[in-house]
Amino acid sequence: MSSEDSVNFGSKAIIRKRIKAVRNAMDRDDCARRSELICGRLSGLSEYMNARNICAYISKGNEVDTRLIIERAWADGKHVYVPKVYGKEMEFIEITDYGELAPGNFGILEPKSDDFEEIEQGLMFMPGVAFDRKRSRIGFGGGYYDRYLEK
Repeated sequence: MSSEDSVNFGSKAIIRKRIKAVRNAMDRDDCARRSELICGRLSGLSEYMNARNICAYISKGNEVDTRLIIERAWADGKHVYVPKVYGKEMEFIEITDYGELAPGNFGILEPKSDDFEEIEQGLMFMPGVAFDRKRSRIGFGGGYYDRYLEK
């Protein structure tokens, strides 16, 4: 995020706190409706249509419901990978159904398997607390996606 964008909101910690409060206060039906719209738009993108591999986070609470895009990807014959945390690192593991998940770090569902592989090409859906007009992202503060993408 540029300093110009952050002038209106303050530090990342303040942005996280404000946006999380707004998101957590949202009506569940409104979240579900917005998730359907977002996932419908995502699945219509050429980047989605051309991707054989989809990396997606497992949503919780009032985050965009990624079940919709994951189930769509399975129906479209795509490979779906979701993250599993190992200490300060994260790897993506392929799943073919939700029965392959169990509660993991931070209470988020993760693959039971440790069978991760290098994913060379695909489309990644990342969680974020806030995004600016330049598509800069403020995550949840753990740096997992930043470290993964650096690799």
